[in-house]
Amino acid sequence: MGPQLNDPKVKALLDILPDCRGMSQLPQRSLPHSVEYGLLTIDVVCVALINKLLAMDSHMMLVLSSTHRNYLTYFDGFRSDAHLNRLRAYLTALGLDVPVMFDITPKLYVERGAEVAEFIMQNESLNINEYVIIDDSTDFYSEQPLVKVDPIHGFLFDDFASCIRLLSLPAPSQMII
Repeated sequence: MGPQLNDPKVKALLDILPDCRGMSQLPQRSLPHSVEYGLLTIDVVCVALINKLLAMDSHMMLVLSSTHRNYLTYFDGFRSDAHLNRLRAYLTALGLDVPVMFDITPKLYVERGAEVAEFIMQNESLNINEYVIIDDSTDFYSEQPLVKVDPIHGFLFDDFASCIRLLSLPAPSQMII
């Protein structure tokens, strides 16, 4: 059974995409260009590191604040159940092990730091006490825990180790990868 709303320690990963870039050999699909691009440029090593991070704590939550959250809305509305289900399927197609607790930040048309802060405030009942933002951009508040990844190489082991430290998880030397 996955984390519940009253669990005492929800940890969140925010904005993991497009920080898993690279080149893969997936076949062309009949999808919107932005979705096809995501599928064609995913880096399996980056995805494996993100999946390892997600698996390290049963209370881990995945929250998208990237432009990928705008994909696949169609006519159901932003953040609707149908929209979130399509995003979950998209992330799964990218190879990510999307946890039970999955959401996206609201669109406020301001810097994403404000959107992250708003998401945490709107979800106060989740008791998100630790989180990390993984991004190749810096439009977040200085006090927000950001692991800034290289936009060319994406999420690397050093970034993985930084996330572990920020989320108070066991150090890489203390686990088997």
